[in-house]
Amino acid sequence: MANKNLIAATLMMVVSMCAMAAEQGGYGTYSMGIATVDDAKGNSGISGTGLGLSVGGGYNYNKYVGAEVGLNLLGVVGWQQVMAMPISVSVLGYLPIVDGINAVGKYGVANTTMYYSGAANSGGYTLSGMTSLWGVGVDFAPKDGPSYRFGVDHFDLSVAPGTSVSSNYFNITAVERF
Repeated sequence: MANKNLIAATLMMVVSMCAMAAEQGGYGTYSMGIATVDDAKGNSGISGTGLGLSVGGGYNYNKYVGAEVGLNLLGVVGWQQVMAMPISVSVLGYLPIVDGINAVGKYGVANTTMYYSGAANSGGYTLSGMTSLWGVGVDFAPKDGPSYRFGVDHFDLSVAPGTSVSSNYFNITAVERF
């Protein structure tokens, strides 16, 4: 008898938690944070930390799955100034934790443009190509008002042959539902 009560209580808890997941519908996003850029192979000499900004929007198809697009600006100032601009499309998954708090995961692709300014008076160049991204975070979603997402997005920025450039974007995102 105790096992049946435990199973019933567990099922009720899971069902009630699922009802508190992300709300269906459209939303806009804007975020700000710290972007680190690094070349794992060391071929490009790119390494540093800078400001990251992004704007975008998305649609939650149900309480567990959504899609999102974004324009991201990831800047690094060092001996070689670098600006990465991935335009991304991602699929998001939500896992409810407690009322109004969800774990968020995302995976997607980006059309990434890298701007290299080079050393002073040496000119610069631009490269672009398709890359991948993934991210994890925690979404604080009250019933009324905007939601806030704290997370990290990892962008593959390897648009130049022979490089393994990536960026980790630690951010806070405001999510305004409409």
